[in-house]
Amino acid sequence: MVGTASASSRRSARAVPDKETIIQQISSFVGFFIYLLVLKSFFLPLFVIPTGSMAETLYGAHGMHTCPNCGIEYPVGLPLTVPVIQCPNCRWREYSGPAAFAGRVQALGGAFDGMLQHSLHQRGGDRIVVHGWRYEFGGRFAPQRWDVVVFKVPTDGQTNYIKRLVGKPGETVEIIDGDIFIADPQTGLTQIARKPPHVQRSLWFCCYKHDFPPRRPSAAARYHPRWVELAPGSGWSRLDTRRPCFDGSTGQLGQILFVTDPGPTQQPGQISDVSGYNRPYTPRLSGGVPELLLPVRPIIVTDVRLSAEITFEAVLEPDGYVELSTSKYGDRFYARLYAGGTLTLEHSVDSDDAPREIWAKTLLEAPRRPVHLALANVDYAVSVELDGKTVLSSMAQQYGIDPQTARARAGQASPPRLVIAARGVRARLAHLLIERDVYYTSDVGNGRAGYGVAGNPLTLGPDEYFLLGDNSAASLDGRFSFAQPGDDPVGPHLKAAEAAGRYHPGTVPADQLIGPAFFVYWPGMGELTADEKLPRPLRLFNRLPSPGRIRWIH
Repeated sequence: MVGTASASSRRSARAVPDKETIIQQISSFVGFFIYLLVLKSFFLPLFVIPTGSMAETLYGAHGMHTCPNCGIEYPVGLPLTVPVIQCPNCRWREYSGPAAFAGRVQALGGAFDGMLQHSLHQRGGDRIVVHGWRYEFGGRFAPQRWDVVVFKVPTDGQTNYIKRLVGKPGETVEIIDGDIFIADPQTGLTQIARKPPHVQRSLWFCCYKHDFPPRRPSAAARYHPRWVELAPGSGWSRLDTRRPCFDGSTGQLGQILFVTDPGPTQQPGQISDVSGYNRPYTPRLSGGVPELLLPVRPIIVTDVRLSAEITFEAVLEPDGYVELSTSKYGDRFYARLYAGGTLTLEHSVDSDDAPREIWAKTLLEAPRRPVHLALANVDYAVSVELDGKTVLSSMAQQYGIDPQTARARAGQASPPRLVIAARGVRARLAHLLIERDVYYTSDVGNGRAGYGVAGNPLTLGPDEYFLLGDNSAASLDGRFSFAQPGDDPVGPHLKAAEAAGRYHPGTVPADQLIGPAFFVYWPGMGELTADEKLPRPLRLFNRLPSPGRIRWIH
């Protein structure tokens, strides 16, 4: 019996594999390293965003700053060409340079409301993962409109750029009034290019968040965002707080209007392409020295999304409701939620007493809890969302645009009139939010005739694509042929193709596309508190990533 057990033990011992030698371990590591290298180089290459041309979808080198006037946190692009930063929520402007030069900046025309208390902590650009193989297969894997794409810039064929694809081979592209119009090469029909919902969610930029009301107006920007009652005593209260209330016991219609002019006003508030990432001033240089600081003039944006969380506390009339509304040129749109559960999308000409037409209607359960209602007008399509889901939308025969009408309207926009109305209920609102769509600018400045802009459409060749940056006001993209004034937009590798008519400046050849970006795996470094407040050894923690911004790219 003892002998049998001993034999079994010897057999078990022989079954255990021998430990790998050090050479075998090194070989395994090298093989794994080569596998990762191939994966990184050809299938899932990694890139770092260097600039802010895709902000705020993707960040380049930047700092995060909390506005002392309204409390909102916003990104600031670095380095600063002009040492004045501006809050996108309340337009509060702060001087961010050396105190000794503050008077000089003011003398050059750079007005500001206060001095930055702590230097901006610089974060690196977002680190992203790219599909390096997808476009090689073509078909359903081919480049799609609105993809965020990494490519080799045509000016040298070496430097990696990242932009959003808006035009495909054979199409004619024209930016009109901030929108993209595409002429189909097969039919010749020119239509507005509407963004799919997952892309549009990335291109809504915060204009005013009432969770962060300003303490006082910005004197430098002459800007004071807030909600005001159109008729005093109509039932609205607590408008200076984060939770406005309405009491419809008087039976009146109560309306509040979004305004931005300081002082008493009932003029619709500015909705424009201001971004905290960019500077409010640009220098006019003389011999390389700033001669004057010119204010950047924002462009009015009429494509907006108005949303709020609504709580019905009491129903005072059978048809009591809360309603959101916005306008664009001569049209006005309404999303009305009745306390009984009916939801409507309505339209009228832009006049208070104009008759309305119900475009769409649905019957839901009566809201017994807070619900989130949103009204969006973008790319000449109107939609109503309830708790994040699109419930109602306009149809093409109800609302649309042709390029001729869009060209006639361009430059004549007035701010959309954003109104919240209520009647026959007691209700409380929360999380009031106004967002704007990306506005692609046509004025490229310096007297240059930009590519693909209004009046200068761009027809793409059979292997060419047109790409634009999400930060349209500060993006060196296809409109500029990716080149600064005076620089040659066509690199040596494309000269022969240009001479043969196979390459057109402003476009990107198909073989220069690397692939679509799809994931931010390491966002710009975070900051626990200002560097000045931490002992030097603990400043390491200010270099940690921001896990809340790890995300998919759309």
